[in-house]
Amino acid sequence: MSEKITAIFPFCGLGGGAIGALMARPEAFGVTGQVEVVCGMDVDPDACRNFEVFTGAPCYQFDFFSRQQYIDWHGHEPPEDWRELTPDDIWRACNYKTPDFSFRSAPCKGFTGLLGGKKSKSKKYQALNQLALRETELTLKAFEHDPIPVMLMENVPGIQTRGKDVLDRLKKMMVDAGYLLSESVFCCGEIGGLGARRKRYILIARHPDKCPAEILEPAKLPLKTIGDVIGPLPMPGDIAAGGRHHREPMLSWLVALRLATIPAGKDWRALEDLDWWKLRVQHEPRNGAYGVEEWDKPSRAITGAADPGRSNSATAISDPRTGYKPETHGNIYRLYRFDEIGPSITGAVGPNNGAACIADPRIHHDVNKQGNAYRISRIDEPAPVVTGSRLGSGGIAINDPRIEGSPYHDTYKVSEWDKAGRTVTSGGGPSSGAPVISDPRVNKWAGKYPGTYKVSDWETPASTIIGQTDIQTGALSVSDPRVKTELYPDCYGVQQWNEPAKTIRATERVMQSACSIADPRVTCSPRNGTYGVMKWDAAAPTVTGGDVHSGASAIADPRAPDDYERGVWIIISLDGTRHRALTTFELAMLQGMPQYMRDGRPFELVGVKSDKKAREYIGNLVPPPSAKGWIEEIGAALICSRQGITFRMSYQPVWVAPEEDEQRAAVLH
Repeated sequence: MSEKITAIFPFCGLGGGAIGALMARPEAFGVTGQVEVVCGMDVDPDACRNFEVFTGAPCYQFDFFSRQQYIDWHGHEPPEDWRELTPDDIWRACNYKTPDFSFRSAPCKGFTGLLGGKKSKSKKYQALNQLALRETELTLKAFEHDPIPVMLMENVPGIQTRGKDVLDRLKKMMVDAGYLLSESVFCCGEIGGLGARRKRYILIARHPDKCPAEILEPAKLPLKTIGDVIGPLPMPGDIAAGGRHHREPMLSWLVALRLATIPAGKDWRALEDLDWWKLRVQHEPRNGAYGVEEWDKPSRAITGAADPGRSNSATAISDPRTGYKPETHGNIYRLYRFDEIGPSITGAVGPNNGAACIADPRIHHDVNKQGNAYRISRIDEPAPVVTGSRLGSGGIAINDPRIEGSPYHDTYKVSEWDKAGRTVTSGGGPSSGAPVISDPRVNKWAGKYPGTYKVSDWETPASTIIGQTDIQTGALSVSDPRVKTELYPDCYGVQQWNEPAKTIRATERVMQSACSIADPRVTCSPRNGTYGVMKWDAAAPTVTGGDVHSGASAIADPRAPDDYERGVWIIISLDGTRHRALTTFELAMLQGMPQYMRDGRPFELVGVKSDKKAREYIGNLVPPPSAKGWIEEIGAALICSRQGITFRMSYQPVWVAPEEDEQRAAVLH
């Protein structure tokens, strides 16, 4: 036996809640339910178009702003063809029938902590916050003759603080309309079994006359890891299998380097402790550079280097054939002592040909000749005779200890944060006083965006998916271990001659499978130029029809990218994985969106050209598996109410209980 349950979705966005409703299969006492999506409502035409593609249900482009709210948000009057939405518009969109439940997710940008406090209080964002209140008012009026049995509102937890006034008015409005309320904060990942954590505020309202049965909380499921979700997906960049949203983001070279050096599970704050000195690029001479060969051993290979410093072999020799005898030129560079007999006088020109040098100690004993040269007098002794000589000829320097009493004793002084400041002087810079402070408030920045440049660990759940543009504002990167072996475990594999061949794969490239064999019958040497690397500033050799394995088909390219040059960079990090940005497709999968469209194509947002807009839509949507968990419990309560059942035994806590009198009656019976 099956029951049809109808649902509407104001503020539907891409339709994450509606997709979850279509996946839901509520069941109670042998009766199963099938959810029918009546319609969606949203002001964004692209969102409406994608809602219809994903669900097959109509979506109406409704603007829930009042005229004044429109002006406050947009900063100008609405166009002439614009008009305020009325309750009758909602009643007509629902085919003049009351749906079984309403699932809505009002704009949350003004309630989230990602928006600065001052900005969130502006007239513009206060108008946005009022949309939740205005939609509730219009919906209650549209169905005041026949109330909707269950109404659920999903939003960010910040609505309880930043939107407290809006929330209080909304709850009072619903209580006055006869609804019983319950509010909770759930982790969407635990409700839907996702690979990401995502805390959301849920306000659920049950009309006891239309739905007398209690609504139970959905069961919690274990979280998946990021690897569990994106591991089976096509490799990033494979747009044939993953669709156009699976292309890798274009990152600047500097950002890619930052990602590569952040340990998995950490974020940008780990860069502060980075030992960058060990990661610098430096020259390491080849083996043999500046080598000196031994006389009685064979030489190494002869290379064409111009000098020893550029050589990868030894081009110097320890030659014992000097022909010098112990008595030949025995006095070369010899210094004679002052108190010994002098050597024979020769006709040598310089000191390198004979002992024509002496260690003369008399410079220290001639006190009458420049005895005060470079002398520094002490401040507590008599000064030497004042002469007319320069500094090097007399004691005209003094060791002055009075520097401690300098009038600028605070030069380059850094004041402590928790102590009184120094006297304010008219000095122009920190060198003339103490106008410098050790400010500890910079650490507060770390808590504002704790996910900046964060690289998520492959084996842990992902952080919350947010609608940000690039990776430096959220944890949109993953430490992907599949670069090692999982992609092509037989890359460049060479099979042995005397062993069975491995599985034959449908590939044409040797790098993708073990398509090579160690053939012992080959006796020739490789051709000249094999694996040759050409110099950038030299002419290339003859171009052949081979690849890098058969000729000089590689180049030493000096064009290292600029710090801010954008591209898709592959850098193997210190942990042996590739730290890369998640693709838009992978973010959608972490949110629980379907991998394939209803026509079999890979996931795609219709009419959305930029990754920025696509990621904003994905970050704002309700994860379909989480919506499925909530809607299955709502559907079960509706099925029970239709059968006159108001009490169920369950391990799950009661989410929205019956009224006190109803509960007592159920227990007594």
